[in-house]
This record gives sequence, structure tokens and C-alpha cells, in this order.
Amino acid sequence: MEISLQDLINAGDISPRVLALLQRELLDVLADLDYDYTLTAENILFSENYKSVYLRQLEINSPDEPDFNAIISNYAKILQNANKVAGMYDKNIEKISCRCLAGEFSSIPELQLAIERRLSNAIYIPLILFLALLMFILNWLSNN
Repeated sequence: MEISLQDLINAGDISPRVLALLQRELLDVLADLDYDYTLTAENILFSENYKSVYLRQLEINSPDEPDFNAIISNYAKILQNANKVAGMYDKNIEKISCRCLAGEFSSIPELQLAIERRLSNAIYIPLILFLALLMFILNWLSNN
């Protein structure tokens, strides 16, 4: 059974898994578009148990190239709305959304890179702190 993002927003049922799918898998789907598509929360569908995300098939009125600026702008608005409804408000999602609306990204791969960079940076801080602590302990042990 599929459920639309709009249904989840209306029910206030945006989980961390849904936000992760919106930030990763949905962008993969959008990057593969080869026709113009109007992105709305009603057109974003999740499979049962939120294992994957896909777009509702719409009738293609024109085979024009996708307008990625419009798609990115709509994506940002949808992401902001989902973030507001989610139980925990993520400031980083808000920053990425604002950057999208400001026109900083001209393609989906650029947007994916910014999101992945933000997500991967989160692991470096604990790693650096651990290494600094380890160096401090080794220095202390060698002086005693």
C-alpha cells in the first residue's frame, strides 16, 4: 500500500526515515527525470514500511527537458514543510532548503553533493575529538 507525502504531512506523521528518503532517494529519482515534472507533496509516494520513494506517474503533456530550477524550488518547499511537521526540527534541512530557494543549486547532483557533504561532515567531529583525546592520553602516558 502506498501513501503520499501529503497524507503524511496532513497526519503529522513525518518520521526520520521519511526525511532520509526525501534527502537521498527522492533526489536520485529526480535526477533521472527526462521530462518536465511538476513536483508536489501529493506526487511523492512511499512504499509500504517506507522502504522506497517514487513519483506518481503523471500524463506527460510535453516531452520538454525538465526545468530543474523549478523542481529544486518545489523540492525545497516540500522539504521545509515536512521538516516543520517532523517531531524534531532539523536546522540543516532548513539551511539546505533556503539555499535551494535562493537559487544556489542549478542541478540535482549539486544539491545531492551539498546534502551528502552535510551528512558526512557529522562523522568527522566525533572522529577528530576521539583522536585528540587519544593523543592527549598518549602524551600524558609518555610523560609519566
